[in-house]
Amino acid sequence: MSESPLPQLFDADEIDRRIPFDPTVDEPPRAAPVSDPDPRHVLERQFPHVVERLVLLWNRRECGDYLRSLLVTEQGESRRGFPLALIEDLLMLDAVHGARFPPAGARGGSAVPPRRT
Repeated sequence: MSESPLPQLFDADEIDRRIPFDPTVDEPPRAAPVSDPDPRHVLERQFPHVVERLVLLWNRRECGDYLRSLLVTEQGESRRGFPLALIEDLLMLDAVHGARFPPAGARGGSAVPPRRT
């Protein structure tokens, strides 16, 4: 009597030979994420002066003003701005800080003020 076919069904090499990769349906295998040897956040690496000021202001109402000044460009002001991922992080920090120190006149958490025209 022959051996059970079940062990062959789970042999990855055998399955790969029987079922070819179809790029229209299948996703290619993902590479292992590249680990970054520098444990600092991108904001710390690219904008250390911003992080330094945030640390100094964190438990003060002025921190919210500083965060919003980083996120909002006044009319006529010219800046390069931050990468999108860092903007999302700054918005999160503004929300966390704003929950503790709501902007003057606000009832809820933090919000970026509307742009003046």
